Amino acid sequence: MKASFVVRSLGAWRPFVSGLLLLLAFEPFHQSWAVFVALVPWLLSLRGGSVKDAWKSGYMFGLIYGAGQLHWIQAFAERWTGDAALSCLPWALASLAFAVYIGLSGILIRACWSLDAPWLIPFAWAGVEVFRSYVPVFAFPWGLIAYPLAGIPPLIGSAHFGTVFLTSAWIVSVDTAFAIALAGGERRFLRRMCVAGMVVLAASVGYWISKPKGTPFKVCAGQPGIDMAFGQPTAINRLLRTACDAIVTQANDLGANLLVLPEGISGARDGVTPIVPYTVQPKCPVLIGGQRGENPTYQSAFLFDGTWSHADKTRLVIFGEFVPGRDWIPLLSAFKLPRGDLSAGADGVTTLYAGPIAIGPVICFEGLFPDIAYQHAAHGAQILAVMSIDDWYMGTSAPSELRDASIFRAVETGLPLVRAATTGHTLIVDSRGNVLREAPIGRTDALAATVTLPSRPSLVDLSIFFPAGCLAVIVLLPALTRWPKKPSSS
Repeated sequence: MKASFVVRSLGAWRPFVSGLLLLLAFEPFHQSWAVFVALVPWLLSLRGGSVKDAWKSGYMFGLIYGAGQLHWIQAFAERWTGDAALSCLPWALASLAFAVYIGLSGILIRACWSLDAPWLIPFAWAGVEVFRSYVPVFAFPWGLIAYPLAGIPPLIGSAHFGTVFLTSAWIVSVDTAFAIALAGGERRFLRRMCVAGMVVLAASVGYWISKPKGTPFKVCAGQPGIDMAFGQPTAINRLLRTACDAIVTQANDLGANLLVLPEGISGARDGVTPIVPYTVQPKCPVLIGGQRGENPTYQSAFLFDGTWSHADKTRLVIFGEFVPGRDWIPLLSAFKLPRGDLSAGADGVTTLYAGPIAIGPVICFEGLFPDIAYQHAAHGAQILAVMSIDDWYMGTSAPSELRDASIFRAVETGLPLVRAATTGHTLIVDSRGNVLREAPIGRTDALAATVTLPSRPSLVDLSIFFPAGCLAVIVLLPALTRWPKKPSSS
């Protein structure tokens, strides 16, 4: 079999090849098909061998994949510090840490092979994705294998039934099926995995073609088109007021029921009445992001619908919004980090109301976490609003991945979603993952689209079961490997 011969001939390079293939699926290459074959060489390298060999194989794969996924850290740090050499340090440390998770995946997947249960491999992979997405302090759901499919809505509908992690497991099941076939494994595994895969695919397509039922609602997303990260403050303020006034006027002229503006362009020193860069008009409710308070300081969403209300961010960015070890790691001062830490909102995830309409504000980094959006849906939110400022990372793969994560949040919750960013990506997504409107990067624009607000609660109660099941798999696998093993049939 030619394909099998090619894979075997790669030898020790198989993890390296898998890492490169998986990167091919992401920005800037956008070869989404690669996710379905990228893991195959690496999976085959984990058959047999010791736990140490599996760790090494996984760590090599993770280091290649992590370095490519996290290159935006180097680009950002260089722009921030002006020091190309210094900027490589956080990139290297983050890549080394990221590789630990994939090394763990390697050990678990080896256990699946040794138990003659390759059908567990997708659950093991997804379980590690869940773990690294929610591990305390360092939670960072970046580079999930499902993200490259965000632009193909029929293939991601499974996220509605089991979050993005179910879509990840489905993708890995395809990789695993190819690996079993190339390894000459028993056909019973292939038959079962093919049937399960087709069921998941059918559920995805079925969700995508179903029509949402509810109330039409016109929403507007504003993109000022101004670099808020590295521009001159005086020029920023002048241009921001001109752009936002034009956006607010356009939203009112379009008859929008809600306007969403980005994070970081307003602020309230005390109370909940922010200083905003536009002339407040009572016609169209406006949701905008900024900071609130001093000691403690919160990253917040402010809603004006005749009166002001707010919701504070609950999931903060490590080294961006809070800095562990600030006072006892001398090297941190060289990176010119922000002086004060932000605080997480004490009231938890808070849904805001514009009249009878319930809005789930999601502030920048929070858009990476399925549970934030699900909590809004559980609170009765009818639409999600992501406010972001991605100017720090423009020109890298980071804004594209944040955009893709937002699309998954809409599919998971069954809610339409508006994403407003200062220079991009600004878009409006329906509850099936279809992008209705998207603004060109860097342009001042006001997008408007009519979405459907759900007439009944979305499917949120099932959200915990699949991720929890995957976590259970990665906890139980080490114990299962101690059981007497059946003779391998592969």
